[in-house]
Amino acid sequence: RGGTSTIIKDSLASFVKKSGTDHTGLGRWSWYLLEGEPGHFTYVITAYAPCGNKDSGKCTYYKQSERYILSQGLRTNPKTMFREDLLALLRKWRKVGRRVVLMMDANEHVEDGIMCRQLKEGDLKMTEAVHQQASGSAPKTFFRGSHAIDGIWVSSDLEILGASYLPFDSSVGDHRPVMLDISLDSLLGKRLNRVVPVKARKLNSKVGRIRQKYVDKLEELFKQHN
Repeated sequence: RGGTSTIIKDSLASFVKKSGTDHTGLGRWSWYLLEGEPGHFTYVITAYAPCGNKDSGKCTYYKQSERYILSQGLRTNPKTMFREDLLALLRKWRKVGRRVVLMMDANEHVEDGIMCRQLKEGDLKMTEAVHQQASGSAPKTFFRGSHAIDGIWVSSDLEILGASYLPFDSSVGDHRPVMLDISLDSLLGKRLNRVVPVKARKLNSKVGRIRQKYVDKLEELFKQHN
């Protein structure tokens, strides 16, 4: 319960250098590290913040986190632990110059929440993409909620081309999907490694001597394997 999944597919998958998950084993986030141009690194991370309280049911994500805290003898709570652990991880990445795309169900207002305000400040300076593209108040993103709790945050060295919320009925879940269009140059860099085809001599089947030599070699290999 409460686990996350991050999927990199198609041509972008060839730029994956590393992947990882939440160190506690609670599934609070999962990530990929991309490298396009040599030395141009971008982390793509999906995170799910806990919601609930001490009265939540025993099978909830909140209680799962609470049991972990008790087992480790920590003096914290699920929401504080999530916020402090995630912000520490993001700061570690940003300190060494890594770009970051954070996709998150924050379970708090994406503009005014305690954690979300810290994403915009200090050494992180991350921007929530939808609010950067459109002014005014955002719609609720949980169908029983009252405000936006889902978003995509990007570091200042990434170029946002567009971002939006989709209708509830376009998703299999009970939250609005969030979409981000980001420039490939800022994500991967400009000087990407190119695939160079291997040079080899082509078979000239019009020359009888060469054609027969090729057939004889195939027959020899066939006999060796049988």
